[in-house]
Order: sequence, then structure tokens, then C-alpha cells
Amino acid sequence: MQLKQLRQAVENEINLAPDNEVWRRRVRDLLSQEHRAICAMEDWNFLRTQYELTVGPDLDFGSGSGAYSGVTVTYTGGSNTVTASASVAALGYAVGSTFLDSENNQYTIARISGSDILLSNNYAGTDTGSGKLGSIRCLSFPLPQDLDQVLAHYEKQESGTTIAADGTVTTSGNGFIGNLDGGSGVLRMFGEQEDELKAYSMNDTGEPKLYRILEEDLASLVGGDIRQDHELAAAASSGGTLAASTTYRYCYALTVGSVVGPPSNIVEVTTTASNKTVDLSSMKTKASGYRQIIYRAKGEGPFYKIATQDSATSTYSDTGAANQDDRVDFGVSDRVKRIQYYPRPDGVYTFRLAYRRRVTDLVLPHDVPAIPEPYQAVLIHRVAERLTRNPSEKELQRRLGDEAFARLRQAQVSARVERAVRKPWGTGMPRGRWPVNFGIPTLS
Repeated sequence: MQLKQLRQAVENEINLAPDNEVWRRRVRDLLSQEHRAICAMEDWNFLRTQYELTVGPDLDFGSGSGAYSGVTVTYTGGSNTVTASASVAALGYAVGSTFLDSENNQYTIARISGSDILLSNNYAGTDTGSGKLGSIRCLSFPLPQDLDQVLAHYEKQESGTTIAADGTVTTSGNGFIGNLDGGSGVLRMFGEQEDELKAYSMNDTGEPKLYRILEEDLASLVGGDIRQDHELAAAASSGGTLAASTTYRYCYALTVGSVVGPPSNIVEVTTTASNKTVDLSSMKTKASGYRQIIYRAKGEGPFYKIATQDSATSTYSDTGAANQDDRVDFGVSDRVKRIQYYPRPDGVYTFRLAYRRRVTDLVLPHDVPAIPEPYQAVLIHRVAERLTRNPSEKELQRRLGDEAFARLRQAQVSARVERAVRKPWGTGMPRGRWPVNFGIPTLS
């Protein structure tokens, strides 16, 4: 359920629904508090997921002996597009990394498409024209924005993987290798000791053996918080295939590379029998390396992505676009995590990360808890218990909340076999009890 629906469910439980903003804010804050508290109580299955990450080496255009030594680039004054003399589509791993032009000016790579490398800022040098040198330096690589904690880090090999109850791995076919206690195929996190960090030089290259997590500021990457400096506007117009006499909600976000910024303000538009197109305007514009993701919700339903366009334009017309993705849950931190390796990659490698997802506050009416919907009654009853003043009703809500929590725990925790981790330093995990299948998480 969405936050608005959860609030209404709480009000139904206690038969109380004051029509004022103070009350709505109080219920919202209590739901958010309970959501965070419950998510912190256990190593929940619903917060565990996995991600495949491809990383690669530094490279030079037009010099050296590497794969792109015979490829040169073209610089155009006042443009953020650098065009290579051959396709660079295989360099997608370099998005978010640093590009150095022939005069050693630095830029962030926003996107790579075909033979074009799109930079986050316009070319600032004077060495324009074709046949030029350039280079890419990959000091770190982007991670999913919802990542909170890396639980395990495996290297992909030409072998399939099965993990036994004791953590032993058997391989055959295509897959990932590694086991709970470290060993072949498992990358270790950098130690926290300063002496250990000093022992490594980030100029070394080879097969990555160690990693560490870095953080960057989201606003600096996507050009500020669009919720604060741009107000999205919308109006219905003639034509289109949207449903007539229906209210739609819209917002958008800026994206650069793999980083998606916070959503804009939400606007509502109601169509008519003759006006079934919605025109959006006043969208924030950026250089063409950035893109705008447009989201739409029908009535009070969830948001879905419907379009992505270059952010050089401030308008978009929805004539009835189809939903492109599953429902969108807006939960964006103001920090972006990246991963750094030692040695730095000397080739292209693929890794699998098992990680715990970040838990976000419930703020906007369409925000959805991380707790799966069949078990969200635990939120409703726990908040109802805190709000009601009737002693017998409070006891009832406490009992219902405890029963709902027990069902959640049975479904999302106890089904996993747990054992003590003997070598937590082998995976970068803290000491404690962890499930043996953490490398291939159970998704709910």
C-alpha cells in the first residue's frame, strides 16, 4: 500500500480521521518511524538483493598500445559531445568516470552512445578538431542508489554455482564463484586500519582483489535539487489516447550516468473527452549529457516511468505513452555510493554484489514501504496502538501488531538457515549470524 492508503487504514482501525494537516503529518511520521524501526530489527529477506557490476581499465585514445590506441577523438567548442573515430559502445562501464582531454582538462562522463562520449560539461579546451588524443581514468564505479551495505562480493567466472548449506560452492556452467568464508572468487573489503590502506598504491593494475565503498554528493552530480529550484507545470490539450475524465499525476527527475536525482514536485491534470493529451512544461534543462525521466500515475495509483529524453528541452507531451517499468518507489539519498578496487582493473571484469537495500522515510503520499504488502498490517496496528487512548483498544492493537510481526518474521527470516560466520573479514561483513545463501539472496 502507499503511504496515503496506510494512513487511511490506521484511521479506520481507531475510527478517527481529523481533517487537518497536523494530524496527517503525525500519522505519516509515526508510520515512517515504525517502518524504520521494523526494518532495523532483523536481517530481512525483503531488504536483500543482488546486482551485477561490470568494471574496466583506464584507456588512452590515439596513443599507447591499448585497445583504443588507434582511435582518436574530435572536440567541438561549446559542445559536451566528444566523438570517437570508432564505436565506444563497449565502454559503458566508464560512465561516471573521468575524461581527460588533450590539454588535461577533466570532465565527468555522463553517457556513452555509439561513438559519442557525452560529458557533464561543455568542452573547455582550445584543441578543437578531429584526430585528437584523450583518455579515460576509472578510479571508481557507480553502485545502485538503494545500496546500504554490501553483504558479499563475488567475481564472475565461466562456471555455474551452487551453494551448499555449509557455504561450500560447487561450479559448473556459467555463473559466480565464492563462498561464505572467503577464498577463491570472493573479494575482500579494504581494512579500516590506516597502515593497511597505505600499503596499496592506486596506480597498481591487475585483477581486483580488494574493494572499498566511497560516497559522493548527489546534488553535485545531477545539478542541484530540482524540487527546490524548478516547479513542474502541466495542462491538458486536444488529441491523445489517455483515458477521458481521469486525473493523472506527473513528476520527473534528472539523471546522469547511472545516477537518478530526486523527483520534482507532483502536478495533477484531469483529462476531458476532447483533451486527452497532457503537456508538461517548466522542466529543468541541462547539457545533453543529462536526461530527464518522466513519471506518471493514474489517479492515486503508483508512479511508473513513461519516457526518458535529453534534458536540453523543458517540455514533454504525453499523448498516451505506455508504462515502461515496474512501479517506482521514490527513495533517494543525498549521497551516492561508488566502489573502488585494488588493484585497479587491468581488463573488463564482471562481479556480483549481494547487498542490503537502504530503507527510506515515508514522506510523499505515493511512497511505498519496503515491507511486502501482505505483511504491512504490522505498520497499521503498531501506529494505531500509539494513537488510540482507549486502554482496551490499545491492548487489541498491540496484540494484532504482535501477531502481524510474527507472521512477517516467520515468512522473511526463519525460513533461512543461519550459522555463525567464522571469518567475517573474508567478505567484509560484520560479525554475527548470517544466512548461508547471502550470495544469492532470496527475493520476495
